[in-house]
Amino acid sequence: MQKYDISLKRFLEIGKEEIVNFILNREVEIEEEIEPSDILERGVILPIMEREADAIFRVRVKEEVFILHLEFEYEYKPEFEVRMFEYLSRIYIREKLPVYSVAIFLKKRKKPIPEEIKIEIFGEEFLRFRYKVMKLWEIDGKEILDNKKIELYPFLPLMKLKEPEQAITKASEGILEIEEEEKKEDYLAILSVMTGMYFPKLAEKLLERRDLMIKSVVYDIIKKEGIEEGKENAKIEYILSVLETRFGIVPTKVEERVKKIKGSKKLDFLLKQAVLVENLEEFQKILIKAENVE
Repeated sequence: MQKYDISLKRFLEIGKEEIVNFILNREVEIEEEIEPSDILERGVILPIMEREADAIFRVRVKEEVFILHLEFEYEYKPEFEVRMFEYLSRIYIREKLPVYSVAIFLKKRKKPIPEEIKIEIFGEEFLRFRYKVMKLWEIDGKEILDNKKIELYPFLPLMKLKEPEQAITKASEGILEIEEEEKKEDYLAILSVMTGMYFPKLAEKLLERRDLMIKSVVYDIIKKEGIEEGKENAKIEYILSVLETRFGIVPTKVEERVKKIKGSKKLDFLLKQAVLVENLEEFQKILIKAENVE
């Protein structure tokens, strides 16, 4: 399984057209979705990267064709811009097209996020690389709701909302209007995960109403990843993915303890708690309780 979160990956799979239009703020045609692992191959002679890009598309806007590269980040970490530059280098070498790089950040941050790399020698500029930074918490979610952009509703809990509970509840009701059953379940499940980042109590209400995680994400999404339904190691993988999405890098000790948990019911319990807890410290305390779940 790839390192980036399963929920966001699934979101990109089923809603890529709307997501791309939203990020570029215009109607575009996706000509091709490029497999990120391909960027590491096909004659690109550079050191192996530890992590693949989240999403790469060849898109067209009227007569202009370019590569759109998307990275979803829980929070900014030092040297992130270097990683973005490395992605761009590999993509450009392989595709020979202009690259439009966008980093979408989920967690609120007061400090500025670097948006470029500039190299100067003796006052002379030799290189400047820029990428677009999208801070979801600065985007007004009201416009998404007013325009009924249902495919973007899973982003709402991370956006600027005057009345979060009312807006998210309205979003869940809107998603229920989707006719395609599988897509409806996936969007509801992703909305639940995103809601849990900032509104754990509200996420709990969504879980009580829909039983989303068990019905859609744990089984349907993992199944789409090619992992046998119900397999314990698949559940463990998803628990860790949820924690990484909400809190960033998961400490090695926490990861090791989760991997030692045995039993489907215990893992189901931990999965629900991973969505609901307010911080990693609380989750670590709950790990102890998991031993008592029958």
